Amino acid sequence: IRGNVMEEVLRYIYTGNVENLEELADDLFEAADKYDLAELKAMCENVLSSNLSVDSAAKTLALADMHHANELKSEAMDYIVMNSSSVMCTEGWKAIVADSRSDLLNEVCQALSRQLAG
Repeated sequence: IRGNVMEEVLRYIYTGNVENLEELADDLFEAADKYDLAELKAMCENVLSSNLSVDSAAKTLALADMHHANELKSEAMDYIVMNSSSVMCTEGWKAIVADSRSDLLNEVCQALSRQLAG
């Protein structure tokens, strides 16, 4: 964990507040999961969900999957399905493919199939 992220984790533990949440949401999300800080994790999930974009959706999907954030995962999946042609051109998507995340690729393909069928 990078120093600035740990500083924010400690600030949260001691004060209940976080600075730079928007900028550090993905790193804080991972740290909150690691240290079992449920409220901080929920705060980060809200920020990540609110800031879903073509560039962030695939990374957010992978983070949500790794850290068992089912609601965030579902939101990221829905975003990817609705914007699949754009998202699949991003570095985040290429990372999922390069990391051989066949489980996530399969889930996205199933969601796309449901979208096309429905």
